[in-house]
Amino acid sequence: MFNSGMSPLYRPSFILLTLVFFILFTIVMRLQGKPLQTTVSPLGIVEMEFAYSAQKATTIKKEWSSINKGNNSLLQVALYNTLIDFIYIASYGLFLIFFCLRSAKILNNKKTMSVAAFLAFLAGAFDVLENFGMLYTLQKHILPIITTLTCISAIIKFSFLAVVVLLLIFCWGKKIFNIGKV
Repeated sequence: MFNSGMSPLYRPSFILLTLVFFILFTIVMRLQGKPLQTTVSPLGIVEMEFAYSAQKATTIKKEWSSINKGNNSLLQVALYNTLIDFIYIASYGLFLIFFCLRSAKILNNKKTMSVAAFLAFLAGAFDVLENFGMLYTLQKHILPIITTLTCISAIIKFSFLAVVVLLLIFCWGKKIFNIGKV
């Protein structure tokens, strides 16, 4: 399953394509979500992801509902941003998973890179859960359990992504600097 010779999905050209989509959607997310950076939410949509309480989510939602960007309120911008995030999840998820699996072959470190690929998949899954919580909070009532679970999902997602990046840096660093067996 993790042998890069088995599938064209592990080829450098496919990984490069997933990297291009990842970069493209990173730019799209940043530009589309930029208006969400306000006095109450200086980090934009990330503030709502980490709105651990109903009170914090209510404060953000009220402000976003009261500010217009063109014909839409910032609340509508946040909804669009959350929907676009589903595509972003696929773009970063595919890139990280396939880059980790390709790295497993190149670095001859199947176990560590397979774990990293699995963590990248789990990060995407928690991001999807987070998005469902965000969509509910933005469109419906603000429930403390939903804001708490959304925040926990965001924490787990970012933690898994940090571990994946650190494993990649560590394993590639060992290879590049020829430090012991990778």
